Amino acid sequence: MNTKEKGAALENRLYEYLLEQKEKGQLIYDIYAPNLCKIYKQRPYYCREREDNITFDVVVEICREVTSEPHSKLIFECKNYTKKTVPESDVTDFSNKLSRIGMHNTKGIIITNTELQIGAKNLAESRHIGIAKFNISGLEVVAERRSKKLYQDKYLKNQLFDNQQYTKSLKFSAYYDGKYHGSVQSLISWIISQENNGKIDDTKLCDSDDIPFISHEIIEQKANKLLKDVQHREGAVNLKKICSYLSIELEWDNQQLFDENGSEILGKADFSNKKITIYSHDRITRERFTISHEIGHFYLRHDKFLLSESIVKQDLFIGAKNTNKSDIDKLEYQANYFASCLLLPKENFLKKTDEFRNIFDIRNKGHGDIYVDNQGCNLSDFHKISSALSDSFQVSAEAVEIRLKTLKKLVDKRQQLTPW
Repeated sequence: MNTKEKGAALENRLYEYLLEQKEKGQLIYDIYAPNLCKIYKQRPYYCREREDNITFDVVVEICREVTSEPHSKLIFECKNYTKKTVPESDVTDFSNKLSRIGMHNTKGIIITNTELQIGAKNLAESRHIGIAKFNISGLEVVAERRSKKLYQDKYLKNQLFDNQQYTKSLKFSAYYDGKYHGSVQSLISWIISQENNGKIDDTKLCDSDDIPFISHEIIEQKANKLLKDVQHREGAVNLKKICSYLSIELEWDNQQLFDENGSEILGKADFSNKKITIYSHDRITRERFTISHEIGHFYLRHDKFLLSESIVKQDLFIGAKNTNKSDIDKLEYQANYFASCLLLPKENFLKKTDEFRNIFDIRNKGHGDIYVDNQGCNLSDFHKISSALSDSFQVSAEAVEIRLKTLKKLVDKRQQLTPW
């Protein structure tokens, strides 16, 4: 695929995304009705200097009335690069194109699937050109009901500019005139508010509630209630039955997908359509944890904050120690803990653990019910019981180990593993 074809592919995905936002009534919430937004692809505008048209990739025209001339125009220039950052020359070329059609009430935004070079960032700022990143597989937030803290500037900055640290991708993120935005509608509302001398209050887009803290005990209770509702008794939990009970469509897709960071995408939750899609997995135990994680998002009512979410391998490693990084990580941790409680129900798990302790003659010698260090005999006992529990509940040995530690059944004096 050449550069032109790549740009067209990103342009098509963005255009379809904006149309979907408009159809859902989400594009310009609390500003104008969605039917007052007109969305175009390959939109021409006349240039007097050239005496010809200049065509732009994707355009959103916002009108005061359906039949009126556009009140504002958002013009998107798509730059789809696989292995390089967006250079300064791209910003210069786009700025020159905008100046030829007149800049009045016209806002230019460079859409990319990668980060910008520092020179490109500085030039975009000086010429009042926005920067946005679009990733079709990214996390999509319900912007009109979002938590005020869900889009911390640091998190959004890591989306757009060169960042060495892994950050879960958002579907849309933008930077315009010193302000960060996590949605198209947030960007549009802010731009219009500036044109109206700030008369539109951006805080109206936010619910006053933050991402709620849910204790381990409450999450455990919720998982147990769900298991009781589906009449689960013992052994491996029937996840298909749970999805059916919750009216969640569960489908499998054999594709092997990767996000922009090169991380394998394991599954996807579509909250608006109540659907979970599971992609190619190398282990059935990881697949079961992925399904349980996505069920957790649904059952914990994370649809109040999210429209869609893709889970990658790194999400399974988000533990309690990571949740200060962002509120998005808090949602992922809650889903992880719920999955652990669902797959390894406390009462059944403790009962089975004691059964296997008796079978393998693993006794509490004053260090804890199960004790492991680097001694061969202790390692052997631990591997026996963790493997038996793993087979019994059809979960990974890592998930068993974490559950044993959480329930204080395991004292581990080896080097600690990262949660999940």
